[in-house]
Amino acid sequence: MKLIKISKSKNIYEIKTLISYKLLGKRLISIERSFVKKENEDDWYEKQKGLKASEVKRLKLERWLRDHQKFIEKL
Repeated sequence: MKLIKISKSKNIYEIKTLISYKLLGKRLISIERSFVKKENEDDWYEKQKGLKASEVKRLKLERWLRDHQKFIEKL
């Protein structure tokens, strides 16, 4: 999972990612997914489907948000 873009509108954070699926070391397909989180909540949800993000994805999303939050808040 790779980071494409992080943004904030009102009280909602949105992270756009690129998820690649590989087989025998070769990339088969890459899919863009957006995840959203309200400021006061702990859970991340996939924007298109409304499904809760898995624990592994949630940890990565939280790390990206924590690393980039100071830059987002300045804007």
